[in-house]
Parts: sequence; C-alpha cells; structure tokens
Amino acid sequence: MRNYHILSFTRVIAGVVHVYNAQRTGNEYTGMYNCTTLIGAEANKITTDFICMPNSAIRSIKDNNRNLEFSIREVTTQGTINSIRLNNRRAEVLLNAARTVYTDIGTLTKLPVTPVVRTTAAATTPVTTTPSRSQIVSDFTTLEAKIVATRDIRLEKTLKASIPTTLQEFLVKFFKTYNEEKNTIYVDDKTVQTTMGRRRSLGDIFKICKYYFPTCTLQEVLVLLYKTLPSLITDGFRQSYCSIIRKKVWYYEEGAANAVLNTGINDEYGNRVEWYTSKL
Repeated sequence: MRNYHILSFTRVIAGVVHVYNAQRTGNEYTGMYNCTTLIGAEANKITTDFICMPNSAIRSIKDNNRNLEFSIREVTTQGTINSIRLNNRRAEVLLNAARTVYTDIGTLTKLPVTPVVRTTAAATTPVTTTPSRSQIVSDFTTLEAKIVATRDIRLEKTLKASIPTTLQEFLVKFFKTYNEEKNTIYVDDKTVQTTMGRRRSLGDIFKICKYYFPTCTLQEVLVLLYKTLPSLITDGFRQSYCSIIRKKVWYYEEGAANAVLNTGINDEYGNRVEWYTSKL
C-alpha cells in the first residue's frame, strides 16, 4: 500500500486563495494544518477538514514510499504538474494543461539535479580587457562579505529538516512555492522582514540560502540564478530592477516567459547583469 502526506492545500474563500501548510513536531507530521492569512478557527484545520471542505485542492504532497515531494507547477521529466488528487487510495497528478488523463504519482520522476561543484580557480596573468580569475574571486568575496554582514533571515515556520537536500532544489522550490506562501523573518527576533509573494533581491536570496545551507558561497548562488535556474524553470523565471526599493529582484510569474529586464541599470551594489555573467 502506498503512503502519502499532504504537505499543503489551498482553499478559496470569497475569491481569495488561502494556503494551509502541514505542521510538524520534529520530523513527525501532527495532522494539523495552519494558514497564516486567516484568523481564529478558520486558520487551523485537520486532514479530514480538508477532505470535506469545498473549494479546496492539494498544493503539495509527499510520496513517503520514495521520500519525494511534488508540488503544483513543478516540472517533472513527464511534464508540469497542474493538479493533484487522491483517488482509490493512491495519489494522482494531471500533467500539462492539454492532458485529461491522470498519472499515478508513484511513476513520476524528478528532474535530475546538477550538483554544485566548488573549485579553486588558479590565478592567471591579468590583461587589459579581461579581469583575472583571481580578481573575479576577489570581487565576489568582497560582495559576499558585505551581504553576510547584514542581519540573518530565514523562511517563517520552515525548519532546516523540512527543506530539499540540495541548494538547487531549494531555490527552485523557493521561487515556485516557498516565496509565494511564507513570510521571511529575522533570525534574531523573528519579526517579519518581507511578506510572502514579494520579489526578492540578491542580498535576500543569498542570506536565505546561507541560513539553510551555511557552507554555500555567493558565487554558487549566482551560478544558479543566472545559469541553472533559467533552464530548469522554463517559464515565469524573471529578473528586473525595482525602482521602489532600488534593487535588482528575482521572481516567479506563472504564465509569463522567462526574462532578464532592465539590463542597462546598475543594481544596489553598482553592478550590471553583464558584470555578473562575465565572471561566472
């Protein structure tokens, strides 16, 4: 018999979509779900409530038999997940908008993960037009130190034990799920730093990665942002300049094309897109 855990579900109330996330004690699921956008009794439900509530749908689910998690809008080797349902003691997914036949979630395969390999670049002789490799590392090291010096932040109600095991998988889930559902809070006093659904700056992204993956470097995160993620998230992964906060921001916009906008504007660190891409 297959075994699953519903990790989150959505509920539509008066036209507004609310997200309920499974609550855990340590590594054990409690059977309770909590919604941060509702108050009172409506903010807390149990599994049977979800099954009986109208206008509700599974948002993410864990296949305990294979220890794999799948979410709405996630891209698998078989296609993009558009909906998840429970049917006759098994979980099924509807892949791609054009299909009408559901697929057993037990047959889904995740996209292969490309590991981040850390290398120490050897110094080369500087030339007039191209910076040396040692200078590139120095540039990133200086910028990383500047970001690290800011206050530590993390995702609200998200334990390290509950996230994907690789930085690449974490960032994919961050843009497509976590950032849409969870506030970001300061580690020292747990006050809200940024509310859910906001576009995120390089500083924020790196600090969040650094909390969950303490050994990661800024260069690793930049490679993922500029090179790896645009090929994994094939639609809606975008970056632009926000004139309100005056920072370069990354975000996921469902249904939109991938895009790199405002490339001619310096970011908050005085650099343009080509400054980063030329060094990766």
